Amino acid sequence: MESLPNDGSSSQGLGQNGSTSQRVATGTSKDNPSPEDNEINHTTNNSGNLEEEQEEESSHFKCKKRKQTCPVWLEFKKIKLPAGMEKAKCHHCKRKLSILASRSTTHLGRHLKGCTKQAIYQKQQQRITLQVVDPDSMSQVMTPALVDGRFDMMKMRESMAHWILMHEHPFSIVEEEGFNMMQQRGMLQWEHTSRASIKNDCVQVYEIEKKKLKNYLKGVSKISVTTDMWKSTNQKIECMVLTGNFVDSNWRLQKRVLSFTHLPPPHRARLMLFGEIVQQLQLPHRKLVLECKTRWNSTYHMLSTAIKFREVFPRFQEREPRYLSCPTNEDWIKVEKVCSILEVFDCHQYHIR
Repeated sequence: MESLPNDGSSSQGLGQNGSTSQRVATGTSKDNPSPEDNEINHTTNNSGNLEEEQEEESSHFKCKKRKQTCPVWLEFKKIKLPAGMEKAKCHHCKRKLSILASRSTTHLGRHLKGCTKQAIYQKQQQRITLQVVDPDSMSQVMTPALVDGRFDMMKMRESMAHWILMHEHPFSIVEEEGFNMMQQRGMLQWEHTSRASIKNDCVQVYEIEKKKLKNYLKGVSKISVTTDMWKSTNQKIECMVLTGNFVDSNWRLQKRVLSFTHLPPPHRARLMLFGEIVQQLQLPHRKLVLECKTRWNSTYHMLSTAIKFREVFPRFQEREPRYLSCPTNEDWIKVEKVCSILEVFDCHQYHIR
């Protein structure tokens, strides 16, 4: 019997047929893969997952932009010039310095040590102290205008508005040369402010404080309202003020101005009554004059003016029961004699001048 040749192709074919026949015999097919196929698929899936993990790990280890941890950069700001070059601008003197390719900051630190304005700001920053204010009070804690060496002119304008309102200064005080010279001596970045700008700032401060007062009064259960006359120290303006008095949560008496309105003169009852009698008698003079203690001739002017209202005083006494010092006929005779003597000195006083 002749033996069949052991050919590689035939053996491969037998192997394929054997595996096929084996699958048929065991009842397995391509839909139900064998353990060998599962192992092959598992190896393929593992290789794919490994590639994804490697890509993810490589993304984590990409070069990230470093943060500027050097404290020198707190005093500088990066700016980009029109030519595309980056510069470091000093917050204090506004000088522009180059940024080295090596990102070295030695020259920036050297500039800060020699920067005059930065040294002044640091000294001023050390002197700033915050006021301790009662949290229950209506006082406002003013934030300093110089923080971390940076000057804020808007905060200074807010403080100026409070200063003008508290002490009744005129708006033109901010335009005085001496005032601005004094401020620039202590603050090199001080800016001149016009009277129109500070007027708008005062109105804005008034509106802000008005809202705060309304919110504060919402927590007040009982309040007592009183009225009084108020006169400005710098102007001849008199107003009627509406004041609210109440007790706060700490049992302390509080007083707040609620409203006010201008009241043109005469606003006192006795002056109005006196002026009414003067109009009835059709006298040319309608106002009395008071003497000045430091000028003797003011006494003459007061007495000489009072003689012109001689007929008014008796009528005023009839209509005003609290007026008990009406001059008598004897008093008017004495006044006329005194005026005749003082008139001579008053006339000679003008000739001596």
